[in-house]
Amino acid sequence: MSHDDHFIVERFSFNAPGNTAVFICPRVRRGAAILYVSHESDGDWQFLCGGEHADATDDPASLACLECTVARDPSLNEVADLCEGFSAERERPGAEWVRHDAHEDFS
Repeated sequence: MSHDDHFIVERFSFNAPGNTAVFICPRVRRGAAILYVSHESDGDWQFLCGGEHADATDDPASLACLECTVARDPSLNEVADLCEGFSAERERPGAEWVRHDAHEDFS
């Protein structure tokens, strides 16, 4: 993945290349805080606002660069070790991340 304005961060704790494509929701794309992170069982990462998206077909998720996403919110380094199949959420920026195992949540 390449783009014109790549941001390089001092601290990058993810065990993935900085140019890894990640999913972001439309609100995050427009500047909303990232309050929900998911590391899918297939290895994909999602960085979302935590809100409901009634009709994603009108404003679908998009791809972003992982390192640029971390540059925007360095606190994402706190969930860089999130296992596949897990998610983490917080109430507001700066709040503690609460981790969830998707397998336990739905069994």
